[in-house]
Amino acid sequence: MHRYRQLVGVVLLLSACGGDSTTGPNSDTLTPTATSVELSHSEVTFDSLAATTQFTATVKDQNGQTMADATISWFTSNSLVTTISSTGLVTSVANGQATITATSGSASATASVTVAATLSTSGSWTSIAAGNMHACGVTTANDGYCWGDNVFGELGSGSASSFPLNIPVEVSGGHAWASITAGSGHACGTTTAGNGYCWGYNGFGGLGDGSVTDSNIPVEISGGHTWASITAGGGLTCGITTAGGGYCWGFNGFGELGNGLAANSSIPVEISDGHTWASISVGNSYTCGVTTAGSGYCWGFNDDGQLGNGTTDLPPGLTPVEISGEHTWASISVRQDHTCGVTIAEDGYCWGSNGVGQIGDGEATVTSRLTPVEVITPWTP
Repeated sequence: MHRYRQLVGVVLLLSACGGDSTTGPNSDTLTPTATSVELSHSEVTFDSLAATTQFTATVKDQNGQTMADATISWFTSNSLVTTISSTGLVTSVANGQATITATSGSASATASVTVAATLSTSGSWTSIAAGNMHACGVTTANDGYCWGDNVFGELGSGSASSFPLNIPVEVSGGHAWASITAGSGHACGTTTAGNGYCWGYNGFGGLGDGSVTDSNIPVEISGGHTWASITAGGGLTCGITTAGGGYCWGFNGFGELGNGLAANSSIPVEISDGHTWASISVGNSYTCGVTTAGSGYCWGFNDDGQLGNGTTDLPPGLTPVEISGEHTWASISVRQDHTCGVTIAEDGYCWGSNGVGQIGDGEATVTSRLTPVEVITPWTP
């Protein structure tokens, strides 16, 4: 009898404490775990390129309750067909098929995307400029388009996506463009009204808006100038006003802005010596230009004689130095470390680095040429 009373006491105690020897912990008290993902779209078809659709995902836990704060990761099976942002915005890039996947923990869901756009090449261009990893052009209707890499917003479309595009997208802002130039990671353009804008990489101030902040839309160049032309290079930009004044802005570690200093500038600074410029060509570390009188000048880095004045002076030239030879130039073009130009007599010359024969003078030596040497013409005039 005493043993029976003890057992009854134990049962009563367990009952009072809510214990149950036949069941485990209540599932309602477990930490919510993502067990399913539902997508807003199961299938999407795009009939045009650069179109977008916003996907959303609903995550539910083991009790079927929505997890509003769940972390969701988005993926595309083929970024050449569609891209997807971290917030689920899908953009059509090229014709084809791709699978969009949303994951939360070990749960996931997929959707199929088809891009079936009708492509056309019937548009008409007035100019196209090639940059480092992107290109931009102006149509006969004065619309501006860019395509290619968009890491720094150099397409100017306003898209925050860093994915490259293999079709032209319109430069935002509704401007009527006269010309667009493409640099290493940025682009600039002049409107038909002579206003100047830049977009893309701005770490050195190459956009000219007074800041060092990248922009994926065109920002107006400071100073209120009316521009005849603008040329973008490697982290810097130069332009000529309708009055023939020359200005540069951006990276200036080697004096490529030509204002007598070696400090970057996020606004246009005037090129020294007061020349009236007809054209300016911008490279990665030096700059050259032709005046309205046909004189040629270069400034900036000169380790291979690319300034063309007969020296390899270091520190570099911080102001324009005249190119040797007393030629009258129609145009001059610069690139990495060599320079070429054409005179008004239609003779071609190059100077600077010649490591792979880029001077074109037919000589067996590949040493740098410190002054202009004439390019061989293997054909009969």
